[in-house]
Amino acid sequence: MRLQFLAPALLLASAVAFASCKKSGEEPATEPPATTPESAEAETPATGDAEPAAAEPGSPEIAWADKDFAQRKEFMGIYVFPKMRDAFKAHDGDRFGKFKCQTCHGDDMKEVEFKMPSDSLMPLPAEDPIAMARDFDEEVTKFMVDEVMPQMGELLGESVDATTGKGEFGCHACHPIG
Repeated sequence: MRLQFLAPALLLASAVAFASCKKSGEEPATEPPATTPESAEAETPATGDAEPAAAEPGSPEIAWADKDFAQRKEFMGIYVFPKMRDAFKAHDGDRFGKFKCQTCHGDDMKEVEFKMPSDSLMPLPAEDPIAMARDFDEEVTKFMVDEVMPQMGELLGESVDATTGKGEFGCHACHPIG
């Protein structure tokens, strides 16, 4: 009987997608639609088939490197954004209470197609970026090294080296070299 909920869920998803489209002169969206992994699963009808279903677009089962642009945006909205928003708010709600997509991707995120690293973030040196960041702001650097880098590395399925700030996901995944 879950099919009776499918049509309203698809209608709602279409309305949210249409409403989030940027029109000329509008400000970019500050948060992705309020979708969670649990609600995404609840909207998926049971097939009754014995075979496992193919991975949904944007799902964690598809490697980050194998996702297309739409799948990456969906994955960021469903999995990454909520975790990062909560982590940043828990770390310093006064400083990061208005956490939004632009916090990491910059105000020009749509124009640059969400490309990272972002020029809106502080550049870090190629060699020993953690040391320079610690000299600048020890508390935020500790948070980035201890919480953000490991969480993002895990979410993206990429290696992290918290001692050097290098690896598949390291400081320069977000911060430009400068």
